[in-house]
Amino acid sequence: MLPTLTFVLSLAVSLILLQAGVSKLRSPEDYRPIISRYLGFSAGRWISLLVGVIEIDTAVALLLPPMHQYGLIAAALVIGGYALGMARLWFSGVRDARCGCAGPASETLIGPELMLRNSALALALAGAATLPVTLSYATLAWVPVLGAGVLLFVLWHVLDTLISNAQKLRGLN
Repeated sequence: MLPTLTFVLSLAVSLILLQAGVSKLRSPEDYRPIISRYLGFSAGRWISLLVGVIEIDTAVALLLPPMHQYGLIAAALVIGGYALGMARLWFSGVRDARCGCAGPASETLIGPELMLRNSALALALAGAATLPVTLSYATLAWVPVLGAGVLLFVLWHVLDTLISNAQKLRGLN
């Protein structure tokens, strides 16, 4: 059961990171202001590209059995890093920063909901990395695993939309 749950989590996060990374490679200039705000200095185009490459590499590592544990650790660091970047801004009093979670045009602002969501996912990934589970494609029940992974990916984006809508209703964006 643990290998199946770990793979479902890995697949969902892989899809999230793959989408994010490809988006950054396709539109690095659109992400510059968002990344610059997270980092606290003016980020060049190459930093947007580097972040995209890291996200794609992590997404691929999550799906390769020999790299799976490293992928879990890298994903926990990437998602946790985003949560820390949000927290740095939020606790500095910044309330108008877009998170960039659903793309550069997303109106979702950083806030406690996103910090909690990202922190919970980072902790789940870190926890999965500590489990003695070896990813093996031969032992997976493919249809439920793929279905559950895609469902978690969709749920991630639904949650982003719900957070954005709640912020709009509260007059934040």
